[in-house]
Amino acid sequence: MSILEDIRLYRLKLKGQLANAAPAVADELNKKDKIARELENTAQGSTDPSFGRLSSGFASVFGALQDSDMPPTTQMINAVKELNQQMIVLKKKWADLKNNLCKKSQQKFMRLLVQLLAGSLWSRSFIYK
Repeated sequence: MSILEDIRLYRLKLKGQLANAAPAVADELNKKDKIARELENTAQGSTDPSFGRLSSGFASVFGALQDSDMPPTTQMINAVKELNQQMIVLKKKWADLKNNLCKKSQQKFMRLLVQLLAGSLWSRSFIYK
């Protein structure tokens, strides 16, 4: 699943940002990393869905379907439907997490841009007076 690779890359970026982060920012980054880690794989014994568990579930169902010469059973059909529902929920959570990061990055960029422009305008008005 390419989403698993995306999550791994996302977590690597977060870890890179953690190295130089202020304590308040580090807390926020740690929270995001925890959410991403739970989306990637849940702890053993947990019943929460994750992309790792979803991948295993699809592999199991498709393996059983491949091995059988019979049409899919109702149980198999229901398992695929359940896995699809979990995938929809997980993809939404992943999109929300990524969009949250993008929005915060855009907000940070805009604040810096405003500061730069304000400083530039201030220095121009100071020079021309």
